[in-house]
Amino acid sequence: MTEKARERGEQNVYPLKIDGENDTVMIHFGMNLREYYAGLAMQGLLSAPNTANIPKENIAGMSTVYADALLEELSKDE
Repeated sequence: MTEKARERGEQNVYPLKIDGENDTVMIHFGMNLREYYAGLAMQGLLSAPNTANIPKENIAGMSTVYADALLEELSKDE
């Protein structure tokens, strides 16, 4: 994966700042973009009827491969 794609993948998807009691601030960074894309890819892969017999490790690996490919492609636009 190129450095540009790796940097893009480390961006936070849904960062959240919560103002707490006594002027405290809690920050939840959520998942990063690579994890988000991998989750979407996994959702798509698991929705296909022909994936029922594929080992879960293979599905997870395929999901990250697709996520990395998307990050690579998106980094070309910059």
